[in-house]
Amino acid sequence: MNYKILVYIPTALNTPETEILLSVAQDEINKKNNVEVLTCRGGKNYYCSKNIYSINFICLICKKKTK
Repeated sequence: MNYKILVYIPTALNTPETEILLSVAQDEINKKNNVEVLTCRGGKNYYCSKNIYSINFICLICKKKTK
């Protein structure tokens, strides 16, 4: 059966947790499920937990590393 799966990958996670979530997303893709990966959008009025002071430069670096 083909399911819709939403995987949230917060950018504030360190590498082991991020890699596990990416692996889960890939497993669901391999099962032919419809997978959407949701990440931090960054920007005005919204910042992740690694950017508690809302510094734009940190947000730009984080988005660049996520890509």
